[in-house]
Amino acid sequence: MNNFHFFLLFSLLISVLHASIAIVVSDIDDLYDNLDSSGSNTVTNGQTTTLTALSYKCSDAQVASTCGSSESMVEMTTGLSGTVACETDAASCILDAEKTKRAMKIHGPNTVDEVLTLRALTIKDGAYDDGGGLHLREDCVVVLLLCVFVDCRNNVNDDSRAIYLSNAAHSSNSGATTTHIIIRGTRIHSNIKVESGSDIYVSDGALEIMSTCPSPYSNPPTEGATLSIAKDSTQGAIIGAANNYFCHYICLPGYYNPTLGSASDSCVVCPSGQISPMGSTICLDDDTYSTVHSVSNMDGVFNKISNFGDLGNSIGNSIMNGGDATELAVSTYKCSDGGGGTGVGGCASSGVMFYTINLWGLITCSSYTAGCILDGERDIQPSTGRLCIIMRGTDQKPFTFRALTIKDFWVSRSAMWLRYDNSIVEIQFCIFTNNQNTHSNLGGEAIFVDADLTLDVHGSSFVDNALETDEIKNYQDKGTGGRIGYGTQRYLRFPLFLLLLLRLSSWLLQSDSWQYEHLLPGMSYRN
Repeated sequence: MNNFHFFLLFSLLISVLHASIAIVVSDIDDLYDNLDSSGSNTVTNGQTTTLTALSYKCSDAQVASTCGSSESMVEMTTGLSGTVACETDAASCILDAEKTKRAMKIHGPNTVDEVLTLRALTIKDGAYDDGGGLHLREDCVVVLLLCVFVDCRNNVNDDSRAIYLSNAAHSSNSGATTTHIIIRGTRIHSNIKVESGSDIYVSDGALEIMSTCPSPYSNPPTEGATLSIAKDSTQGAIIGAANNYFCHYICLPGYYNPTLGSASDSCVVCPSGQISPMGSTICLDDDTYSTVHSVSNMDGVFNKISNFGDLGNSIGNSIMNGGDATELAVSTYKCSDGGGGTGVGGCASSGVMFYTINLWGLITCSSYTAGCILDGERDIQPSTGRLCIIMRGTDQKPFTFRALTIKDFWVSRSAMWLRYDNSIVEIQFCIFTNNQNTHSNLGGEAIFVDADLTLDVHGSSFVDNALETDEIKNYQDKGTGGRIGYGTQRYLRFPLFLLLLLRLSSWLLQSDSWQYEHLLPGMSYRN
């Protein structure tokens, strides 16, 4: 053997050994260096990169060059193959794009034998055109296993919120295939800007959704909510049913399934200070609040949040400060049960349960079962009707309503009336049911947005709400009406955690109980 042959053999041996070495990353700088094509230690084909279970954010970078692209946290431009996996299948490795850029962009070319597998990654808060979470192009082949896409969004209308496939700039590699993605056991809870955009858009290439679970999880999986998928009429191909699939037991909001177990005893309550949507395998940090006030009756909640006293309204006597949280005990709250106010029980007026101005913070039920019921008492309310709440601004800070049932409000302009520019309102895990808007041409069935404000709706259901007339049913055409009607606002942000939407069985609709214990996964909006 001459020296040249020995050198070739030695080089081949080194390459094989290098490809067999698993790379472990534990911070955003390591992640960028090993996966981004501009990184200083980019992995080679066939290698496995294992992520430590934590949250990866560009804002945590210690090296100036990390996340150098203004478009994506990580961009792979060299047709990389191999595996990028979290150390646990619970998807507790979180690529948090912080609503400033896309999480990942992946280029080909790959052959059918050169596959890049992403396993058990949570891609969160990606925001960019052509796929806020993941953009695939140029003949790449990608497999998603047990991944989660949460709150990814498009920045323009008519494209993808979570995943975008394109075959632009085709490779001349004769062994390349078209851009192809295979999805198994992956859940997508995307949001949308304005009214446009799909969860996945196939501009060119092939999307395959498999109704099986990867090893070692049992089959068949539990079918979740339907995915919104759009494609080019001539170039895109879609294989399989457009559904989310769970490869584990589906736990209620506030619980998670860290082992991906198949029984209810696999569910664990989230630690204090953390929250989770339905079906989650991880818990995410909750926002922090200055002070938490606990209330258990109508007087208690009224005195904490109803702070607008003009127009003859009664006001509470111990209003929470901005940034505080008020936690309601599981109970039913009615104006007729309160002692405050003037002749109207514990409400702001005979026609309004709560009236706020420049208040912000959190109003939450003590349980994520939506067992805290704000009851409009439709049968005994005044002839002019009653609103649940009117909000006149939030001091440009978020005002969050979590796990409340809002029912039986029958009034002009909807149960919830949001006013004043620059307000920020978040509705999480709530149920709106049996509310009716009596106005002939203004407002929505459940919520009326009447200002230039931001509204986020997460995992909430709207059941058997109604408008007085059908002429304004379609708010996208008319500007008013629908479950959420709006007047003058220009920015309605509506993130729907599709896997959080719950299906109400017909017997529940006839029951007096509106708690999530009686709900089944996969409910779509219905009215």
